[in-house]
Amino acid sequence: ADRHLDPNYHKKQIAKQSVFFDNLAADWRVKETLSDGQIDSLIGDAGIVEGSFVLDVACGNGVLDGYLSDKGCKVDAIDISRQMILKAQANPRNANVNYSVADFYEYTSAEKYDFILLFDAYPHFKDKISFAEKAYSLLKDGGALWIFFDECKEKINGYHSGGAKDISKALLSAEEEA
Repeated sequence: ADRHLDPNYHKKQIAKQSVFFDNLAADWRVKETLSDGQIDSLIGDAGIVEGSFVLDVACGNGVLDGYLSDKGCKVDAIDISRQMILKAQANPRNANVNYSVADFYEYTSAEKYDFILLFDAYPHFKDKISFAEKAYSLLKDGGALWIFFDECKEKINGYHSGGAKDISKALLSAEEEA
C-alpha cells in the first residue's frame, strides 16, 4: 500500500517494525555489547554532561542508557518493541532510566531535551522530514540531535538489505542524508 493513498500506512509500518524487533530482542547485541570507552568514543564529542536531559530513541536493549545514567544524565528511552524495552529494563545498570514503549513520530514529553540520540536505528525511520520535525519539536533551544553508527554505511546497508528491507531504508551519503 502506498503511503500517500493509505491513511493507515504509518501504523502498519510501525506494527511490522515492532514485531520484527520483538522477535530479535532475545539475541540483540548479546555478542557485540559496547564498553563505556567505545560509547564515549562514539558520543564523547556531543557535549553531554552531568545533568543533561537525554532522549534515547529506538533504544533497543538500552546499550547507551547505563552509560548516560552513570554520567549523571536524566534519561528517557523509547522503542517500539516491548521486548527490547523489557530487556533494557532487566539490566540493573539501567534502573534510573525512564523507559516507554512508544512510536517516536507520536511521542510527546512534558519537558524538552538537551540531546536526542539515535544509535544504529536511522534507517528504520523512513519519513526523514517528519523525523527531523519531531526531533526539533522535542529539543530545547540549543539542543542537539545525534544520529550515529558504530559501523560504516556499507555494512549498515548490508544488514538492511535482507530481512529488514521492508522496515528500513538504505543510508545515502552523509551529504545526501543532510
